[in-house]
Amino acid sequence: KILASRKIWEKERAKITGARTWSDPKVGLNLERIRRGKSPKSKNAGADMYMIEQDIPFPGKLSARLNAQIHAAKITQYDYRRTILDVQADVTAAFYDYWQLLESLRIKRAHSRILERFSSVTERQYASGRVMQRDVLRAQAEADKISVELLNLEERVPAVKARLNALLNRPADSALGTPEEPRADFAAPDGAALESAPMASTVDLKAALHHIEHTRFMLKEAKLNFLPDFTAGWTRMVEDGMPKVYNASLFFNIPLYFWKQRAQVSAAEAELGHSENEWARMRNEVASDFRMALADIRNAARMAKIYRTSVLPRNRKTLEVVESGYLANRAGFLDLID
Repeated sequence: KILASRKIWEKERAKITGARTWSDPKVGLNLERIRRGKSPKSKNAGADMYMIEQDIPFPGKLSARLNAQIHAAKITQYDYRRTILDVQADVTAAFYDYWQLLESLRIKRAHSRILERFSSVTERQYASGRVMQRDVLRAQAEADKISVELLNLEERVPAVKARLNALLNRPADSALGTPEEPRADFAAPDGAALESAPMASTVDLKAALHHIEHTRFMLKEAKLNFLPDFTAGWTRMVEDGMPKVYNASLFFNIPLYFWKQRAQVSAAEAELGHSENEWARMRNEVASDFRMALADIRNAARMAKIYRTSVLPRNRKTLEVVESGYLANRAGFLDLID
């Protein structure tokens, strides 16, 4: 995907040379032979003409076409950068999906081990007559449910690995290492320092700006099409028994069917208006998305801190207290399961 996008950029960049160059000259040769008399000894009279012509666009047309193509190449360049960012985002998302799946498996296996320990305790409690049989059956049901959840998670692992390998352009069954755990102590970014960053660095906005400039030069070229182009020519004629003759000529076309040029100008003006409106819409959308993303990041940072410093330590302590309380008949089985 990245290579394909780069090839499109290279194709548009290569068109810049053609946009700044005149069309190829035309070369002609005219040979005439006229036979004098019917006698085999009669000599032929001849005239040879050598011609060359060059089409010359009206001043300003070539410059407008060149600048339009430069901005068209810039658009595809930022599309190429957008493709790189999209692939990086997809790979990052797939990587964390893979990490989250492995982490879910680890947690479920830990839950399974804890439940096995609870089941053993419940069976001993039931054997001594301290709990009812329903607690044993409930423990077994919970163990079965955990087993099914583990099986579902394990079956998802090959699919998630295949997606990550596909994004990395590798065979689906390529081995993947154990992903590192993400940082848990990251700090929320400073919104004031980043407020102007999206407008200055977003590749979509830069591409939209170049699209505006591209359509402006296309409009300029369309307006210049009302003016004539030129054709310069040079001819050399050689005739038997006559001196050489040289001839220079200059022609220009008349834009007689002006409604064609008028339609081109109308289309270019409409495209320019569309590109300007699209840039304004995109600018507002980027600003809104940035604020939403910043709020999500700050919320994630707060939640990570709360879980790291408060929720998880308390849950571990609660588990120890409830388990010891269950062993001492101070807590019920439902408290233990919760």
